[in-house]
Amino acid sequence: MTDVRIKIGSVDLSLPVATFDAATLGWDGITTYKPDQDSRTYRSEFKSDIIIPCSAIPDTWPGDTVGERFQNLLDEETGCAIFEVAVEVYCGGSWVEVWTGEFDTNWRSDRDTKTITVRPKQADPFTCIKNNWGESVNIFDVPPVTLTRPYNAVYELDNVVQYSETECDPTPPTNTGFCYIEGSHQALNYGGANGIDWSCGWLYHRLKKNGTCSGATPVPPDDYNTWTLLSGGCPGTPVYWTCPESARLVYSFKNGRRFDEVLQFLLDQTGCGLTVVSDFFGINGDNTAPSNSAYDRAADVLQDLIIHQKSDVKRHDATEVSKEPVWNMKLRDLL
Repeated sequence: MTDVRIKIGSVDLSLPVATFDAATLGWDGITTYKPDQDSRTYRSEFKSDIIIPCSAIPDTWPGDTVGERFQNLLDEETGCAIFEVAVEVYCGGSWVEVWTGEFDTNWRSDRDTKTITVRPKQADPFTCIKNNWGESVNIFDVPPVTLTRPYNAVYELDNVVQYSETECDPTPPTNTGFCYIEGSHQALNYGGANGIDWSCGWLYHRLKKNGTCSGATPVPPDDYNTWTLLSGGCPGTPVYWTCPESARLVYSFKNGRRFDEVLQFLLDQTGCGLTVVSDFFGINGDNTAPSNSAYDRAADVLQDLIIHQKSDVKRHDATEVSKEPVWNMKLRDLL
């Protein structure tokens, strides 16, 4: 099998990478795809073992003779050193790497035939994650700390701008159907030109939600918010509005952490050097998502997920939030 070669080395044992012809190691060149037990990923694995004969051990590895080099490897059987493996195929005039993996020193050795038999396992970023995702990580200091007041309605903003020769009136003008948020007053310093010296702005907002009908009578969306009929009626669809300060849900939940920030933080702790990319959750999306109802729904309701400690949810009306600086989580559990 002259068009396939295997490279083997060990950073742990300071063994430089050596190149072997696949036939020399008795490998048939076949890999198979098998489902991973912990995910929906399929793993590419060797279908058969590779057999390293004593005579094939390179002279760049420690030992003056092949026998010494073979014995040096046997001496590592009780350790936990890792060997890196790469499979290359000769294609289009050059060698192309098509598979990477590793094996450890928990191999099968035969002192009579002077061979070492191993079955490399695929090594990729997902392997790195699996090797570390069971570690418990404290996410207490992940910023930002977030107050969750979940919306169950359409949020709208409006602004009113007026110009005046005199300083702006601190009392905001009435804006029917909206609630006042804040004002912004700016001196223009035109020196009376065109009779304008001040720009006066006021920001307003509201929540809108469809109600229902009881016969010909419009019914508000719920009975725990103060809803005012904005438009429509019965028969038809009555639309209500209310002030966000007193709406959303019955409760607010303090001391939350953003799901995207927590997920990236946990991934960072694995040391695998990876970045979360998810169109589904809107995290560094790369616009490769399929077009279907699941992703359409996720775009509506899964873009700003917040994680809370159970105690802060159960005791949402407590004066103090949870201050114990321990909030442990495992990446495996989150995934």
